[in-house]
Amino acid sequence: MRLGLILTQRSLATQQIALAEEALSSVELEVFFYQDAAMLALNSIFEPRLNLIQRRWQGLNKSHGLTLSVCVASALARGVTDPANSQRHGLLSSDQPIDTLLPGFELCGLGALHEIAERCDRLVSL
Repeated sequence: MRLGLILTQRSLATQQIALAEEALSSVELEVFFYQDAAMLALNSIFEPRLNLIQRRWQGLNKSHGLTLSVCVASALARGVTDPANSQRHGLLSSDQPIDTLLPGFELCGLGALHEIAERCDRLVSL
């Protein structure tokens, strides 16, 4: 079985990562960070609890090859960008692109969410 997690709330980060870790023991998993959950991909958060959760997501990315897809529109609205999107949208610092995306996370469009929905047997929004 393949499970798709659509994460929308940063406030549920602890429950989201716990669900993902548990699910990986028995199913294939796909994750999409949307709306406020896109903040979990921001490399400049200084909240120890959230930093720990971010490292746990990065650990799942490394240990399970889990793709951490982040909605680019949600991300940009919350200050999360990579060099390509920074350049495209003129978000520059001293004429240099800005990169505030944590390693292991990747920005993508809503088409990626549609593809996840097509591939998965079940979708859970949290």
